[in-house]
Amino acid sequence: MTHVLTVDKPVIQSSIKSKRIDVIDVLRGFALLGILLVHSYHTFIFKNPDYASPVKDLMEPFVNNFISAKFYSIFSFLFGLGFAIQIRSAEAKGVSFTGRYVWRLAILFMIGTLHAVIFPGDVLRIYACLGGLLLLVNKWSNNKLLIFSALLFALSVLIIVNKTLLDRATSNYLTSDNVYMEQLFNGRLLTTASLFLLGLYAGRQNVFAQSTENNQLFKKLALCGVVVIVLISTFTSWANSSGYFSDYSFAVIKTASSSIRKIVTSAIYVSAIVLAYYFSSGKKVLDWLTPIGKLGMTTYIIQSVFLFIFYDVLVHSSIIRSISLEMAMAITILFFFSQILFAKWWLSYFKMGPMEWIWRSLTYFNWQPIRK
Repeated sequence: MTHVLTVDKPVIQSSIKSKRIDVIDVLRGFALLGILLVHSYHTFIFKNPDYASPVKDLMEPFVNNFISAKFYSIFSFLFGLGFAIQIRSAEAKGVSFTGRYVWRLAILFMIGTLHAVIFPGDVLRIYACLGGLLLLVNKWSNNKLLIFSALLFALSVLIIVNKTLLDRATSNYLTSDNVYMEQLFNGRLLTTASLFLLGLYAGRQNVFAQSTENNQLFKKLALCGVVVIVLISTFTSWANSSGYFSDYSFAVIKTASSSIRKIVTSAIYVSAIVLAYYFSSGKKVLDWLTPIGKLGMTTYIIQSVFLFIFYDVLVHSSIIRSISLEMAMAITILFFFSQILFAKWWLSYFKMGPMEWIWRSLTYFNWQPIRK
């Protein structure tokens, strides 16, 4: 296997093996942990705007620098990777893929619409809408995929740093609760599309299969990521203290640097998880995330139910106002571990999660076998 990019012809066939790669489930479980933590933290702060404590002062920069947006990036990347695996499986079976995949996206959109009733920040609808992009670029060469992915990310950064567009979004769209325009003008829509394409490329290259070459790839990726973050942070700090830049220019530098750091930090996390997993001791430590990663959609939706009950229901009885931030986060972590236990128990009897089963059954217009 090689990671040399090709530009002369489309890459239709991939080297993805049909055997499930457990480290992908571990990564999905890891992403779901981060998503739950950041949602719980921000919901608590939103419900308690005047809350102040030393723990919050310590936690806020930690969440912003190491958690916020990083795990959604991994989640989005894995969606693109999943598409590559699905299309490879369809090709191996010699079955039609396009029509069924479009219908699958339509079902995902409907599930996301129902999910948005309790969690307005739902990403499933965005994934369903952007999923069609993967069909359009499926026959592109690897080089075209990477270039277009980079262009989409660069455009998302330009949108974020353009104050005029942000003001327009705030005044004309966000007040009307248009989630799609909000996602566009805060940069997430194009960033998500960029990560979808990157995931498709990674799936074609089979980068998560255990091999010496892939291990070297992730070591280089992690090292380069650390170097990039150090350089960006150093430059941002210098720009802030140098006095060479106007307030607006520095705001542009800071915003662009933040966007790049988020993606690079996600890449470092992925590399670290993969490298650790392929050591025997690391695999034992990380395997507890595998069951919850296999129940990705079920886990994601149940987390929203938990957040709705914990914050939106209990807040009406004023119980939440008597809970400290550290207690709320501790309860959130305990809930995540309860999800792990549930996933492990569920998979001992069933082949897939309940939401995955519903999605698959609706896709094939037939109740799929679920019991082992």
